[in-house]
Amino acid sequence: MPFTLQHAVHSEIEIKKSRFLGCIEPMADRESALARIAALKAAHPAAAHACWALMAGGHSVANDDGEPSGTAGRPMLEVLRHQQLV
Repeated sequence: MPFTLQHAVHSEIEIKKSRFLGCIEPMADRESALARIAALKAAHPAAAHACWALMAGGHSVANDDGEPSGTAGRPMLEVLRHQQLV
């Protein structure tokens, strides 16, 4: 049985002088999720990468945004799948 978040959760961590921001948010559909990703990119213009994963409406997609292929978006997507979050 899939689960959906009730509200957004954000986190931040610094590792070896690199700052990582994490956001997981419930979205109504793919279009609103892509709009939110664009807004986050605009809010953090100095970010080197904006990696993301999405599960919505039976579809899934992940984006590494310039990180080595399969090292960022795909692991995030696998966490969503393992936790059955849509």
